[in-house]
Amino acid sequence: MPDPRSVAPDGVAPRGVEFVGRDAELQTIAATLAALRGGRAGFLQVVGEPGIGKTRLLTAVREMALAEGVQTLSGRAAEFEQMPFQVLLDALQEFGDTARLDDLVAPSAADVLRAAIPYLYRLGGGPSESEHDIDRFRLFQSLRELLLAMAERPLVLLLDDVHWADPGSIDFLDFLGRRPMPQPLLVVVAHRDRQAPPPLRYSLARNVDQGTVTRIELGPLTKAESARLIGGRAGSRRVADLYEESAGNPLYLLALERLQRGANGPVGVEAHGDRSSRLESLILGETTGLSADELAVASTAAVLGDPFSAEMLAAVVDGLAPADVERAVDGLTRRDLVRPSSYGAVFAFRHPLVRRAIYDRTAPAWRVGVHRRALDLLTAQGASASERAGHIARCVTTWSPEHVAVLCQAGHESMSTSPLTAAHWFQVALRLLPRTAELAAKRFEIGFLLARALGLGGRFAASRDLLHELLHATSARDAVNRGAAVVLCAHAEQRLGRYPEAIALLRAEVARDEQDTEARIGLCLELGLTALLANDYPAAREDISWAHAAARASGDVLGEATALAFSAFGEIWAGHTDVARTAADAASVLVDGLPDSALVGEREALCMLGWAEMLLERFDDAERHLARGRAIVRRSGQSHSLPHVLLGQCLVLMFTGRIYAALEASQEAEDAALLVGSEHLLGTVLAIRSPIQVWVSSRGEAGAALANVRRATTLFTGSAVNSWWARTALMLRGHAELTNGDPRACVDLVMRAGGTDLTLLGAPLLAQYTEILVGALVKLGDLDEASRRAEQAVAFATRLGLPGQRAHAVRARAVVQAIRGDHAGALAGFDAADALFAAAGKPVEQARTAVYSARSLAALDRLDEGVAALDRSIAQASAGGVIWVYEDLVRVRELLTGTGPAPQRRAAAASLLAALTGREREVAVLAADGRSNRQIASRLRLSERTVEAHLANVYRKLGVASRVTLAGLLARESSGEPRIA
Repeated sequence: MPDPRSVAPDGVAPRGVEFVGRDAELQTIAATLAALRGGRAGFLQVVGEPGIGKTRLLTAVREMALAEGVQTLSGRAAEFEQMPFQVLLDALQEFGDTARLDDLVAPSAADVLRAAIPYLYRLGGGPSESEHDIDRFRLFQSLRELLLAMAERPLVLLLDDVHWADPGSIDFLDFLGRRPMPQPLLVVVAHRDRQAPPPLRYSLARNVDQGTVTRIELGPLTKAESARLIGGRAGSRRVADLYEESAGNPLYLLALERLQRGANGPVGVEAHGDRSSRLESLILGETTGLSADELAVASTAAVLGDPFSAEMLAAVVDGLAPADVERAVDGLTRRDLVRPSSYGAVFAFRHPLVRRAIYDRTAPAWRVGVHRRALDLLTAQGASASERAGHIARCVTTWSPEHVAVLCQAGHESMSTSPLTAAHWFQVALRLLPRTAELAAKRFEIGFLLARALGLGGRFAASRDLLHELLHATSARDAVNRGAAVVLCAHAEQRLGRYPEAIALLRAEVARDEQDTEARIGLCLELGLTALLANDYPAAREDISWAHAAARASGDVLGEATALAFSAFGEIWAGHTDVARTAADAASVLVDGLPDSALVGEREALCMLGWAEMLLERFDDAERHLARGRAIVRRSGQSHSLPHVLLGQCLVLMFTGRIYAALEASQEAEDAALLVGSEHLLGTVLAIRSPIQVWVSSRGEAGAALANVRRATTLFTGSAVNSWWARTALMLRGHAELTNGDPRACVDLVMRAGGTDLTLLGAPLLAQYTEILVGALVKLGDLDEASRRAEQAVAFATRLGLPGQRAHAVRARAVVQAIRGDHAGALAGFDAADALFAAAGKPVEQARTAVYSARSLAALDRLDEGVAALDRSIAQASAGGVIWVYEDLVRVRELLTGTGPAPQRRAAAASLLAALTGREREVAVLAADGRSNRQIASRLRLSERTVEAHLANVYRKLGVASRVTLAGLLARESSGEPRIA
């Protein structure tokens, strides 16, 4: 007769796993594993209260995967361990020889992993000083690359008790779950919903809404399932009492049943009350039969934390010889209170609840003594500051320079990779530090570090509040790093969208007489940057000019270059093209002559120069400086600077027609903005992505772009609504509304964004934005206003002197001329726009122009010329993957030639793939299907090196940068296109 505790659906439940109920959950898991074997990735979230069966369900996933030959890795977070990425490292330990990890990732990624997480490679100790500045974004990309490389064949990653995971692990899981993965990797995370930190709950809920995470919520067992679990009759009074008391919680139910069997009597537990305290009592009931030695060892192990070794216990436990400790550990193992780990001679408690119950029952004073002895042992062994910091936090109540130094070192070790963990250690150090005049400078220093860690972790309000408190202290007037604290506070205000507050703070500090020249240069530069972002460059022009002159006089080349970069951006925004070009030229000469190490000190120099060059339509220079800035940000760990750089790269790629690469850059920018924790930066990213989403959509299917940009405009609140970013977001929302068929909404939004003359949007893109407004006015039939706006744009763009902007203005005017029947005048305008777009290096806009010029050519009885122009532009648009423009061109061609509806998607795919050789086409299709290089090589009987060469050619010819963008591009291929089986 089968064990009633192992009943489950036939063909679903794994052998050897005690499981009752959860039929629907197991079927979801079985379907997910089947998809995994078919090459599809997945992400499951398992939630429920303590004891509900989350761990058991993860065990079921593991057994099911192993039974099907799928590799699995398992990790578990622990409540008291806050080592960065501990839950992930716990899983990776199962991989085996960690030296093999080097073979799975590119050398640059391996270097990042070794520097940021040396204990992953068993190098011992914490990061060295030179390793602190590891960019979190690059680290997360490297970790993701490692996992995807391990998933060359299907891989299941099981992470339990994630509600106790460190902030770095939570941030990484958010990063991992945000977008579908190209390799067969299934991530399963289990956590308690109510105890999960808000960032974990928010990120998983958002990803569930977006469809990248599947949520499995475990509820109570039914009465019938409870009876099956304990081997009783469903209608019996005994089962009813146990079910009522346990509320269907399997762990409570089994523990109560075990307790009842041991007592040979009724349950004897109140029907109501605190279930968690009763559960603790039930768990502690398992310890009643322990010997004195076993109880002492279990209590000491609970204080030391998982995992622990017998050797360490022997060194810390009071009054027991090593042999006695080993016997006690064996006894605890036989009782299943602790279990040996799958790697090495270390142990861990059966469940964190067991450890927590035993820890809480220990006497507080005794517990402190164990923490102290553990701290002494770890110090003698030369353990890292991060390993010692937890014990200091729990046993030290009086300040000492040594303990504060360890806590600060632990903070420094975590600052780049897990800043909120660093904030915790700095907070403990600050709590220990007495509020005395002698230590005021030290308090300011540690408080500054705490504020910086909070800011890097996205807690800008807390960072700002702490910095205001520090800066208003009497002793702060003479603090060595006061200027840096003011800049950091202003930066937090910026990220919160509080530009007026940031400017007021900086102006007050600049006015202080005590400022030396170096500090004042830094303050004036930050003031200039804030004013630029606040859409008020004229108010900061004088401060930037002073900083430039002062930096030049003092030999501060970096300060001089930064001031020039800010000036270039501000002047082109104001419409002073020649002044901006001169400043950009001078800034470029200076930064190009500086080594990367010198540019680390100013986070925005290369970024703002790149933005200025992009607005000046110097796209090659902009791309070069933004790429260099991105590389420096990654090496220096300044993740907070990354969104601006990525946004600049995204726009350069969009303007120059590399649409799928631009879409990928915008996705990276979103990841970076979420990592930074700034809502209005996220709003900016979503807004700038919207026109890219329009171009990669079919006509009439740009709803996703509109939804994104609508969400973007809601993220700007308070004083941020007047920033350049917010006004740009409103403008781009107007564009999305127009493409989705609402020209009236477009006009209203554009006017709100730019004012009556649109000058609030800045000069460099004003003609381009005016063309959008003209398009909406034309659709509304207001040709007089459309003509007036177009003429104003032409006059303005002529003064501005940028070919791309003049092209937009001339084309807008030509559209109105064509509608009024002046096709000869319109054609001259379209021809001029085509030449100007070509000179500016904007191929997508050049292709769009053919839509208009072909109609005028046909009206002038020059149909053959119009069709030829369309054919050239169709090839241009399809090669760049600009689906919207491609379909518009095809539609106009069909209208002019009378050929009727054509299989547009098949034509698009044929034109798209025509540039590839036959072998390249085969490699491209297999890669887009998610096959690895090794799998492609095996299928086509090629070497992996040959496959890599073919893929490089595919990426170059199609203008994409990765398998993800390649898959998106080829997903539009028609069903008639040949596939490799």
